[in-house]
Amino acid sequence: MKRSPCIVSLFLAAFLSACARPEVPAPTVTLPAASASASVAPVRKRDPVAFFSIESGVFAPVACFDGATFLAPGADECRTLVPEGAAIAIFGSGVGKLLGKTNGKCMRGESTFDARAGEGPKLDTSDWAIWPASATSLVNLDGRDLKPTPAEQKALEDALAKADDGNKPPRKLEVNSGVAADMDGDGKLDRVFAGHEQAHLFGLVAVFRASDPATPVVLSSMQFDYPKIAGTSDLDGNGRREAIVSAAFVEGVDGNVLTSAISVRLVELAGAEGKRVGEWGCRRF
Repeated sequence: MKRSPCIVSLFLAAFLSACARPEVPAPTVTLPAASASASVAPVRKRDPVAFFSIESGVFAPVACFDGATFLAPGADECRTLVPEGAAIAIFGSGVGKLLGKTNGKCMRGESTFDARAGEGPKLDTSDWAIWPASATSLVNLDGRDLKPTPAEQKALEDALAKADDGNKPPRKLEVNSGVAADMDGDGKLDRVFAGHEQAHLFGLVAVFRASDPATPVVLSSMQFDYPKIAGTSDLDGNGRREAIVSAAFVEGVDGNVLTSAISVRLVELAGAEGKRVGEWGCRRF
């Protein structure tokens, strides 16, 4: 029997529709329960991001990525990157709101620093915050108790001696924190350690790359520095983690008064050396 062209066309359309590949929805960022907000859209990989240290109940900007590059630490463009009233995730607490520019008072002194006012839960006990509130997955504050092997300990102490203007060994570095993170973007976990040496008052942050596990690359080395790794981040979304370093940094002696500061630094691996991409500090006394 001869089929009508209309019937053949309808049959072909139904067949193609049944065999069409189903659409796969795009993945979304899943937020920890403490930071999730139904009204906040997930952050895209190259969206602007601002990371804050919470000091004296206000938000001190540590690092700001404007979507193309990290802004200079302490620059006005960093302090004003986040719109007033924007939702900001407070780690371990929940979602708050960032307000206008304000001054915060440094601990044990009259010095002040430029910061952003804000509101949110537990500002007196929380240490870190990030904007947008959907960007919490870019920061990892867990697992900071990694210990160096005996070979790594020896290599760190040799690196400390070299960094300290060639001061001869033996040196004794007290490693206080360590994390496993992909610092060079090769998809493998590297090992990052921080510590200080009391005898020479010298601090060190260094990474053992998975591709060269015997040789540490120094990310940060300074005298009178007491660094500790607080976590890692990937604020610019390039696949290389930044080390979040908190420290007490001794600036010097003014007469008979010892002056020091608390500070936060973000350092990353750039080739065969460390690069500082964010920082904040405040004189304590």
